[in-house]
Amino acid sequence: MGHRSIMIHEMHALGLQPGMVIADCGSQDFAASQIPWANEFLQKLYHVSPINRSEMISAKEIFEHIGFDYTSFDVDRRENTTYLDYQSYCFPRELYGHFDAMFNAGTSEHLIAPITQLFFMHQATKVGGLMWHDVPMFGYGNHGLNNLTPKFWMMLAVYNDYEIVQARLTDVDVESQDPHNFFHEHLSPIEGLREWPYKSAVINIVFRKKHDFCFIPPFDIDDPSPSPHTERIMRAALSPFQKMSSITADEIDTAMVWRFGKTQTTGLGHIEHQNLRYSIQETCDLAYKYSNEGDLDTAKQLLLKVACSQALHEDCWHELALIMAMHACTLAAEHSRYVMTKDRLVQGIKKEAFKKRALFGLAKLTPEILRRRMFRLLQVILKTKKKNNILFHSSVGGFFAGHHSSYYLKKVAELIKEKSSSQLSKAIHTAASMY
Repeated sequence: MGHRSIMIHEMHALGLQPGMVIADCGSQDFAASQIPWANEFLQKLYHVSPINRSEMISAKEIFEHIGFDYTSFDVDRRENTTYLDYQSYCFPRELYGHFDAMFNAGTSEHLIAPITQLFFMHQATKVGGLMWHDVPMFGYGNHGLNNLTPKFWMMLAVYNDYEIVQARLTDVDVESQDPHNFFHEHLSPIEGLREWPYKSAVINIVFRKKHDFCFIPPFDIDDPSPSPHTERIMRAALSPFQKMSSITADEIDTAMVWRFGKTQTTGLGHIEHQNLRYSIQETCDLAYKYSNEGDLDTAKQLLLKVACSQALHEDCWHELALIMAMHACTLAAEHSRYVMTKDRLVQGIKKEAFKKRALFGLAKLTPEILRRRMFRLLQVILKTKKKNNILFHSSVGGFFAGHHSSYYLKKVAELIKEKSSSQLSKAIHTAASMY
């Protein structure tokens, strides 16, 4: 896309002064049509002489004319461009924390994995420095490989705690700017694409880096709070950079401690995570270890410990519900034959045929029939004065055995709330809301 002359005005407004160290991600130019406006800003704002050129000029010439220490990084072999392959996940650590400002003026949309460029920009920018993005958000035909969404840019700021210095959307007449990147026959086999009415727009968003911890890739979860899964996902996203020595395990640990050491806000209220990150993750890791080894009872107790310490955290309760479901189904399988042969069913269950179908028919009954019968069985059990633990677990296991049914799970939770464990009630309510 290249730089626009208005960028010089905005750089001055944001406090970028001669002598500062800046860099472009991509070897960029100013189009010939931009030079008259650029010269006006050069004279009025930076008090330097105009550039006497009538054709396209490199960004390096303009910025060095102002007095900036300028570098550009790209895979092309243009003169005065430092070779850097963003898709390699391998970046020179000597550049980390080096630049006062970094620019992405139409590079990230050409990368199959733009997160690599965003990683480099974050790592190479000083704390307090600016990361400037001026890229397509909507339209632009076949100009690049991706248009990052508004949600992406907001989540990028949330996950890395960037200050959003400015953010705006600008309409663009792309056909006049970029006529050769549109839907020619060799580019568009999709029916109706050439006739589709759409508008093109560019997002200009500038972040200020506030912390000296490594880049955290965003993913599509609004509340990146600690849970058995979120840290694993974040670490997995950073593992390619770690393998290429662009980041160390200690740097990732520091970022995770910061990320999960903050107080997050969810729809359920405030959840305090300060100083709990290690205990939460270690306990959950241990629970998964026991679960994989088949010791579901120990796994359940460990997850219950986490859930009780994070009473409002949905993910913890959901994981606990799933572990308890597996535990319940295991107990049902182990004990149902013993229960039936010894005839130790609780008082109130009268029909032998129903008993057998409820406890032995897991494999034969459809999930819907199973849920209905298990629900009736659980109603009977909970109405009795003396509940039988084996049957109780068997019934709950039956509800989880097939596909989840929000209606029946909520019904069970209401019954359990009156008669039994509030923890299990919360677990089932959570599971119901997730499906």
